[in-house]
Amino acid sequence: MKPAHLANLTPGEICDCADELLHKYMPTWHQGFDRQGRPVVFSHYGNFRFGPVMEVGVTVEKILQVHASNSERTARLCGKQSSKLGRDISNALIIMDTEGLDPNNLRTKSAFEWARGIAKIDQEHYQDRLGQLLILNAPSSVYYFYKSVSWVLPEKARSRVRIFGGRDTWEPVLLELIEPSELPSDYGGSGPALVPTEEPSPQ
Repeated sequence: MKPAHLANLTPGEICDCADELLHKYMPTWHQGFDRQGRPVVFSHYGNFRFGPVMEVGVTVEKILQVHASNSERTARLCGKQSSKLGRDISNALIIMDTEGLDPNNLRTKSAFEWARGIAKIDQEHYQDRLGQLLILNAPSSVYYFYKSVSWVLPEKARSRVRIFGGRDTWEPVLLELIEPSELPSDYGGSGPALVPTEEPSPQ
């Protein structure tokens, strides 16, 4: 995949489509750092729609290349943070918001290929980059989908995944892990939401 090269491209350049299309239907962005200094990466999976993206010729392989690009950019942030803080920052806090998820989105062949592809990439190339994964606003379909694909993950990775329902269950956890100034207001903080392609500076 040449991940170092992919990390220098926008999602639209990787997929040969408009960046705005991916921002709308597959929004993923870096949102500051947690209290440990780890990069915080948000993905609003509730807005994910494979249909509109694949209608313009984007393949699952290209979407997986975007994931590899995001993972490489996160690894770079870890390196910058390690240098700035003078201690090892080797993994990230990943937050998936599933609010608004269309359950039919999880029943497609593309969704399973994508989920398994991500698991394979992470396990083979970014195994220790996942510090924690928080899945927010999860309907029952997310629990079933995760159960159906989690078997491909090593036990170490599965132990780092936490799934939450409503806001009252996940907001206290976010504020415990992340300073309010690093969180956008939609997630209980006082900071701005960063655009999906923006890479924040280490702080």
